Amino acid sequence: MLQRTNRSQRRTRIILAVTGSVAAVKGPEIAVRLVKELDYDVRILLTRGGEFFWRNAKDYNKQYWNLLQDLLLLSEEKIGIKDVEDNSLSASHLSICCA
Repeated sequence: MLQRTNRSQRRTRIILAVTGSVAAVKGPEIAVRLVKELDYDVRILLTRGGEFFWRNAKDYNKQYWNLLQDLLLLSEEKIGIKDVEDNSLSASHLSICCA
């Protein structure tokens, strides 16, 4: 993976789309690690189905769930969550998420 050589450059921005899969319970861990280990800006995009599994992530891995909650409180610039009204991911949803 390429590392930034100049700290004044813009951080890499990631959209983490969480859909209706049981694997979504790993979402908080992935988001936390992208922010803490790689210093990326992360926007989490939850579909209706993904939101169900996302809420269950707190029971799957409490440690990363708590770290995510701390990040959400302390660093709004680096991480954020956006709900999508339906299960379709269109360009308009993505532009709303990342604006």
